[in-house]
Amino acid sequence: GDGSQYGLQIQYAEQPVARGIADALLIGEKFVGNDRVCLVLGDNIFYAPTLATTLKRAAANDRGSTVFGYWVEDPRPFGVVEFDKGGRAISIEEKPRYPKSNYIIPGLYFYDHQVMEIAHRLKPSARGELEITDVNLEYLRRDSQFAFSPYYFHRLFTSVVGKSMIAYVRDRRIAFACKMLSETNRKVLDIALDFGFDSAQGFSRTFKSITGMSPTEYRSRKIVPCVIPAAELVKRFTNRLKGGILMNPNMIKKEKLILAGVSGSGNETAEIWKRFIKLYKEAPPTEKVSDDSYEVRIYDSTTEEETVFVGCEINSECNGYEIFQIPASEYASFDVYVKEGYGSENDAMEEWLK
Repeated sequence: GDGSQYGLQIQYAEQPVARGIADALLIGEKFVGNDRVCLVLGDNIFYAPTLATTLKRAAANDRGSTVFGYWVEDPRPFGVVEFDKGGRAISIEEKPRYPKSNYIIPGLYFYDHQVMEIAHRLKPSARGELEITDVNLEYLRRDSQFAFSPYYFHRLFTSVVGKSMIAYVRDRRIAFACKMLSETNRKVLDIALDFGFDSAQGFSRTFKSITGMSPTEYRSRKIVPCVIPAAELVKRFTNRLKGGILMNPNMIKKEKLILAGVSGSGNETAEIWKRFIKLYKEAPPTEKVSDDSYEVRIYDSTTEEETVFVGCEINSECNGYEIFQIPASEYASFDVYVKEGYGSENDAMEEWLK
């Protein structure tokens, strides 16, 4: 029926092919217009003495998304919501063997109007459907409030940070180990045990795979590491989720750096990189410290000319390469990434330098 007997106006639209729950948003786009959206799955009946009040409150939310939960006796066959001590949802786990609560997600969602733009950007999953989970993941990326499963957090973390959480934690431990090697005289074994390694050998192998040298060699070179505080990392992670320019300098101490490479005019950067890569492949520097490469830009305010040097770090002189030395000092170090509206990282840096 059309719902007239209940004082309602019900309209119907067909989904001719099973393309997932989120496809309903696209099918009903004309009906939605510029309004907010309530999406309800048809395999449950919702009832509660205060349901009307709760729905009105959710519908009045004009920013982000609201996802409902429901208490059941046996939550194991469902997606289960975990809450913190303050009652805020912090995760969702699909069909867990050991549920962290008795609250499940029955399929009642409220979204603001940006859900339509999100739905249009969705790509079919491996099973060929538009997943409602991907809609919720996009809301999370846009810094809206939404509970999500550990699985999707790992996906999001990897896409934003550029490495898996396991690799990130490993690198973070090694960074603090570098700091301890630099600032204390503790034994390598003691440091290894402090950072979760079972032996000095296992720690040394991991340390060398990341830094390019053994812990003993790192200590002997008296390198001063820069470990970014956790609060700053959270800030950077949040900024990356929101999008934008992240250029908050940290002052770091650097020992003298000797680079072997090639140089040229600042407007020929791509060509200079090609020359360096070709030279590097044909005659690798015998005294190279690691495979990391550097791009150094020098601006002469007198002539208003810019020179670019591209090279790698070495221990001493190297035949066939130009040599560039960066003196030991304190330097401002900052990350740059580009948001919409900037043609390149250089454009973003120029704004910061102003």
